[in-house]
Amino acid sequence: MSTLILSLLLLLLIGAGMLVAKPIHEHFLDAKVEASPALLNLLATPQLASKQPLQVDTLARDQALKHPPCPKCPDMSQYIRLDEIPCWNCSVP
Repeated sequence: MSTLILSLLLLLLIGAGMLVAKPIHEHFLDAKVEASPALLNLLATPQLASKQPLQVDTLARDQALKHPPCPKCPDMSQYIRLDEIPCWNCSVP
């Protein structure tokens, strides 16, 4: 008995959804979409108009950027390692 009631309730919900969805669907069919001038300009580019994939040479792009030279690494032999610190009766983390 409860399966029959649940089935009828489900059919009622589906019917109500279809009644509500039809006017909403018709509203969006009649809607006019306006594109901004920037979007129209972008869509008018030859690469997009010809539907050819846009290729970017990342190596040439990176080489064109002017990066300052990296600083020289310090001489690590001039530093004291933590495990070689002379220490008596102390605990170094």
